[in-house]
Amino acid sequence: MKSIIQYLAKRKYESYLLSLVILLFGQILLPSNHEPVWQHMLVIQNVMIGLLLFKNSSRSLYLFVLALSIILTSECLLLFWFDNTLIQFTMGLSFSIYFFLASLKVYKDILIAEEVGDQMIAAVFSGFIMLGFIGTFIFVLIEIIHPTSFSNLGVNEETFQNLNYFSFVSLLTIGYGDIIPLTQVAKKAVIFLGLMGNFYLTFITAVIIGKYLNQKKDSRKKQDKDNSVS
Repeated sequence: MKSIIQYLAKRKYESYLLSLVILLFGQILLPSNHEPVWQHMLVIQNVMIGLLLFKNSSRSLYLFVLALSIILTSECLLLFWFDNTLIQFTMGLSFSIYFFLASLKVYKDILIAEEVGDQMIAAVFSGFIMLGFIGTFIFVLIEIIHPTSFSNLGVNEETFQNLNYFSFVSLLTIGYGDIIPLTQVAKKAVIFLGLMGNFYLTFITAVIIGKYLNQKKDSRKKQDKDNSVS
């Protein structure tokens, strides 16, 4: 077990990217009965893997994220037995805080990374998927504060999944038109998400290309130096 954790920690961004993919698509591979239960399990696995991101962070930050993860896991388990609105709300709030911290960690590590390797590529993809989930949380919050801000959300159980779908469709600038923002605040949020998606792709592409060129330049200098010595 210890060796598995060490391996996951060494490949933390590849592990976290896989965890995000499972969180995003895992539901379609699981039995449809007891769907909320499976969804909570997907959240728990993402939170547990997400702890690896903070392994080398300050002790206070790691302990805070660890405590938040324990609280979130406990809330998920409580919902197995008590379908309580208050627990659902606190779980959503806890997951939003966790996801915000994890997103900041990913974006920070992308900026300070010195080499373009497998870990950085995985971090970049993770950051983009996380941006889609952030859009989901924003849309859900808007729908809670201003009901009927979006059209065609279906019944209560489908609201989160439909807004999650709408967030990624908007982020990818596909725009099928099956779900439409109706209020001004919802429309502004969709514009904001679209701008952030385009900014992310443009800025991160520039960062990766810059780091890659510097990496190749340094490698060439080192090779020329070794050749001159020999």
